[in-house]
Amino acid sequence: MTIQEIDQVSITILMDNSTDLLLTNSNHANRPPLTKNEKFILPLPVAEHGFSALVNIVIDSENE
Repeated sequence: MTIQEIDQVSITILMDNSTDLLLTNSNHANRPPLTKNEKFILPLPVAEHGFSALVNIVIDSENE
């Protein structure tokens, strides 16, 4: 097996499962309070981390 020479490669990495717990309410979103009397009243969100990448390779000036 031989490794083929490429002309160009681009990698676009996407980030997902991102949460900002410190965001305040806005005209578009009313967020529930996380604490009451200095105790958490709602469980914190739990999510598995994901990884997504789009790889674009150009060989002989053609996209593959």
